[in-house]
Amino acid sequence: MAFQDFSGQNFQAHSFADQDLSGADFSYADMQNADFSHANLTSANFRGSNLRGVNFEGADLTRALLWGADLQRSNLKGTNFKEAQLKTASLCGATLKETNFQGAYLQGTDFQGVNIQGANFQNTELQGANFHCANLLKSYFLRANLQGANFHKANLQGANFQEADLKGANLREAKLQGANFQGANLQGANLRYCKLQISSLIRANLQAADLTGAELTGAFFQSALLDRCNFQKTNLLTAEFAGASLLGASFQDANLLRANFQQAMLQEANFQQAYLLETNFQEAILQDANFEGANLLGADFRRAKYLTVQQVQVGNHWNQAQYDPDFFRENES
Repeated sequence: MAFQDFSGQNFQAHSFADQDLSGADFSYADMQNADFSHANLTSANFRGSNLRGVNFEGADLTRALLWGADLQRSNLKGTNFKEAQLKTASLCGATLKETNFQGAYLQGTDFQGVNIQGANFQNTELQGANFHCANLLKSYFLRANLQGANFHKANLQGANFQEADLKGANLREAKLQGANFQGANLQGANLRYCKLQISSLIRANLQAADLTGAELTGAFFQSALLDRCNFQKTNLLTAEFAGASLLGASFQDANLLRANFQQAMLQEANFQQAYLLETNFQEAILQDANFEGANLLGADFRRAKYLTVQQVQVGNHWNQAQYDPDFFRENES
């Protein structure tokens, strides 16, 4: 097919539906409200174009170039952006249900407030992308690069972030119930006041992450790296921390009712004023952990390592916790 050059032209409300426009040049053109539904736009160039209100439903934009493109209020339902270049593009107010961004380049792209239910962002480059208040229900971010991305108040229920890089990302007040973060990197991430009930963070790296005030009932943290993590005032009812590394982590004023820390590494962890009713610390390493003012009623310290009588006696109801039969005798000697 001969090269098609539409650059710099005005095609407002024009219909290109179902056409083969692979490799066409639409750079800096005014395409507002144009119709590209089900068109073949493979490797097309839309750099700097005005694409507000454009209909790309079902279109194929594999490897297309859309740097800085204005896609506000556009229809991107079922659109294929596989390996497309969308750096700093604006998609505010666009409809992106079941859109495919697999392998796309989306650094700094603005998705604020968009509806992206079930979208595929597998292996995408999304550093610094803005998803503020976006609806990302059950979206797929497997192995995506999301360093510094903004998910403030986004709906991410059931989303898949397995092995994604979310270092320094902002997830404050996000809805993350049932989300999958297995093996993800969340170092230094802001998760304050987010909803993470029944979410999986198994083998995730959350070192120095801030989860202050988060809702974490039934969350799974087995074998996760949680050193210096802040869990202050969080609800961790029945949460699972078996085998996790929690060196210097803070659980001050947290609710840890029936949480499981079996075989966890808790050196210098802070449990001041925490609610530890029936919490399981069996075989955990508790060297220099602080239990001052914590409720230890029914807590299980059997086979715990490096725990002293002095550590537990500063807590409340320490004498109603469970210990090895010779725990107090060994400490006296």
